[in-house]
Amino acid sequence: EAGNYDIGIRTLTGNKVSVIETRAFNFRGSEAKPNDSVLVYSVKIDQGMSSDAALKLYDDALQADDQRGKIKTGFYIDNRPVFERCPPVYLIISMGRTSQNAVVVRPNSGRTCMNIPWIMDQFVKPSSMCCDLTKVREMWDAEFALADIESEKDYQLSSCGRHRKPIYIFGGQIV
Repeated sequence: EAGNYDIGIRTLTGNKVSVIETRAFNFRGSEAKPNDSVLVYSVKIDQGMSSDAALKLYDDALQADDQRGKIKTGFYIDNRPVFERCPPVYLIISMGRTSQNAVVVRPNSGRTCMNIPWIMDQFVKPSSMCCDLTKVREMWDAEFALADIESEKDYQLSSCGRHRKPIYIFGGQIV
């Protein structure tokens, strides 16, 4: 349709995504039609993932995983002493044997797709796999609680909070 303008769409995901403010801008004064305004949404995102969501994601991934990928789907715990407050917990999900990428899930940052060699160096090699889902839930919940701060702050080395600054989304149509 002539006059439509779209520079891209992004799916916003997280533990909680909420619109905290909406503003409307009308550029045609009193003659403006109802669709002649631009809306600006201020959106707050808690980018973390709860243990319930992570465990469901893990169960779903195991159903789809053929276990022949370059990386093994599972929970990994980094017990290096540099992490003073709590050992970081990672859910690594294989994307299949032909993929060069895998999904990394964290309590503080949710899901991210990354290159397997980088994942191996940064997450898998310094960690150990944990199959005790009760222990995983306890550790995940502890880190999720620690991450309940702004994303610009770290709760420990290389681990930032899960609450992003508000982002702004524009919507509407001007012809």
